[in-house]
Amino acid sequence: MFKFVHTVYYNSAEDRRSGFELYSSQPEFNEQLVLQLQQQIQDQNPVIVVDAQAHLPPFWQPRLLQAMTENDAINHISALSTQRHELSPLTQDFGGTLAQLDQVTYLLQHPHYFLSNAFNKACFAVRNIEVLAADEPKYAVNNLVVDVPPADRQPILAAVQPDIGDQRPLPAHPLAELQLKLKDVETETIKTGYPGLDQKPVALHTVMDWGGGVHQWVNDFINNHADMHHVVLSSQGEFFRQQQGERFQLHWLNTSGLVLDEFHLTKAIKATAPQHPQYQAMIDSIIKRWDVQQLVVSSLIGHAMDCLNTGLPTLRILHDYFPHWPSLNAQLDASVVDQKMIDQALMDTHNEPFGEIEPTDLIHWQQTNNQLLEQDNIKIIAPDESVKINLLKLPHSSCYEKTQVIPHALEPLAPIKYQAENVPFKVLVLGRISPPKGQCLLHECVQKLADNDTVEFVLLGAGINGKEFEDYTNARVIADFDQTSLAQILSEISPQLGLLTALTAETFSYTLSEILMSGIPVLTTPVGALKNRINEGVNGLLVSFQAEQITEQILNLQRQPEKLEKLHQGALNTKLVTVEQNKAAFTQLLKPSQTNLRPYKTEGLLTLGPMVQKLQISQRLADGLSKALSVTELNLTEKTNWAKQLTEQNQHLADNIALGRKEIKHLISTIKKQTVAHDSEVGHLKQAIVQINNHLETINEELDETKQLRNQLTADNAMLSQTVHAVQKSIENMVNSRSWRVTKPLRAFTTYARHKRNALKFRYAQLKGLPKRVANSLRSRGLKQTALMAKNKLNKPKPQSTATAHAVTED
Repeated sequence: MFKFVHTVYYNSAEDRRSGFELYSSQPEFNEQLVLQLQQQIQDQNPVIVVDAQAHLPPFWQPRLLQAMTENDAINHISALSTQRHELSPLTQDFGGTLAQLDQVTYLLQHPHYFLSNAFNKACFAVRNIEVLAADEPKYAVNNLVVDVPPADRQPILAAVQPDIGDQRPLPAHPLAELQLKLKDVETETIKTGYPGLDQKPVALHTVMDWGGGVHQWVNDFINNHADMHHVVLSSQGEFFRQQQGERFQLHWLNTSGLVLDEFHLTKAIKATAPQHPQYQAMIDSIIKRWDVQQLVVSSLIGHAMDCLNTGLPTLRILHDYFPHWPSLNAQLDASVVDQKMIDQALMDTHNEPFGEIEPTDLIHWQQTNNQLLEQDNIKIIAPDESVKINLLKLPHSSCYEKTQVIPHALEPLAPIKYQAENVPFKVLVLGRISPPKGQCLLHECVQKLADNDTVEFVLLGAGINGKEFEDYTNARVIADFDQTSLAQILSEISPQLGLLTALTAETFSYTLSEILMSGIPVLTTPVGALKNRINEGVNGLLVSFQAEQITEQILNLQRQPEKLEKLHQGALNTKLVTVEQNKAAFTQLLKPSQTNLRPYKTEGLLTLGPMVQKLQISQRLADGLSKALSVTELNLTEKTNWAKQLTEQNQHLADNIALGRKEIKHLISTIKKQTVAHDSEVGHLKQAIVQINNHLETINEELDETKQLRNQLTADNAMLSQTVHAVQKSIENMVNSRSWRVTKPLRAFTTYARHKRNALKFRYAQLKGLPKRVANSLRSRGLKQTALMAKNKLNKPKPQSTATAHAVTED
């Protein structure tokens, strides 16, 4: 590396110089700034030009200058930039920060440099001040990103790609492979670290991708030993094919961290293998690429035993009994493990992820494993003394004599507010459910207490197998949960008892630690570490593998709250290894070399094969298809939503039509009923009309009689008129005779005639107005009442005379 380097910060708040650092207020790199630098820098030392507002990531200077240090032909070199297509690692917008983009750019590539037509004005270096004015070939490093951060934490935009129309495709981009990898990067998996630059040794871990306690231990170990970098090689396979080592992913600082690399085997590893050429080449390449100083082998499932034969300091962590014991269900608690038990275990593997294992293969595995583990550079760690005891019962196991016991550790968990007499009595089953964990035995226990509504099983974190218990009325299944919320969840559930039904010899059991820290009494089967860690009658109870005895013990404890309280206190007082104690114990064992760390170097000029261009073209085509697919999916979504709305409208219309039809049917029924009623009423009306007609005929006959009577009365009236006239004449004559005695009869007759005439006039008037009155009466009273009234009128008796007779005095 150069002894002296000038660093120029333009776009600075002030103009000043301090030693080899020069600050300029020039807002951009231009000819005026070049003239200024030529006047102020007189020596031949390298010059770095930087935008003062740019983000400068860790170790940016050695990454920028290393290529110039190694290659005298390089006089001008720059960092990458998202602002120029030729220098951009992005083909799509990046949701993280510039620091994260730089970090992942560094981790996902071997260090190289390449020729370019462009350079990053925000960060570049020249061999001396004269190069600024010269037309020198321009290079760029592939693992350093320097830019001015976007405002307001906006996404980092990809540079605009040139539009070449129907021209031939552009040559492969020098960062094409990185661009493809960045498409799949999740920013939350990016953790800071610059192996090769920050002088931290690198540890390589081997695990399988099954998760569980192994992954939990590895991630805790990584967090506790931040003075080292960690890469995790995870084997991946397929349970259906019973092949556990088909491909491998290398993760950064976590079992599910950033994927640094991926490897595929042409011949898969079924369960494990003493040797595998491809696997050995893969391990060697990882050790070389990352300058690995320490191995931590947490699993051999899907791995070849070549990982135990690197010559590097190695920790073998015994999370399980494989491959010395072939089955996942390691029932090793008997005082002696004979060949019959081994043969039975080999038969059981037929239905397990490993498939059938030949006895000769098992012996070969045991011998090779024993031989490799006996090497002085390998230390064997078990989380419980029972693991060492059980393994020493097996053939070819002398290596385990040197096993050291370091229990796993967990961060403290807040205890629950224990309530022994709560109803229902809740039995907690914590963690994944599987055959080795006593899945069938648990089924029997739940079934036996199915009719007891005072006992409830709570299966917390049961996983996919928990679905088998969802039909039980006395079981509540929570398939998954957030591990960071465990204390809160347990407090809300408030269980009275923790139940472990394991059949396999547990090597530790994080689950047991979590239950004890929560202050929950434990009822467990007597296997492996569970038997060692339970102090009978103090912090828990041991019970046989019989469902009847387990359920009987549950009911007994339900009836003894004072005993549960005692076990609760014992659980809280259980001494568990702390994280600090665990870390200290492993720190004494870890001896990665820091003096042999490889200095940072590039791997020379970047070269691209023709397949990179084809891959890039395919990716661009795929991106285009992806965009088209997105548009199509958007259109499809819109049309689907429209179709859903139309379907809803059609359904609404169908419902309305159905309702209309129902109403029509009801109306038709009502009309029919009303028609029948109307027909009946019409019949009655017809009968009434017949009666009316009959009454009309009677009235007509009476009317004819009345007319005859009227005619007779008219004639009588005429005769009376003549008589009256004659009488009047006689009266006049008599009046003229002045004779009262003579006129007396006439006066009486005259009075009588006058009254008679008035009666006839009244009767005549009645008869004359009779038709009109009959018509009016028919409209208002009806035929029957009119006829009755007319009859009464005609037959009305003559009124009695109320006049009093007076004596007539004669003159």
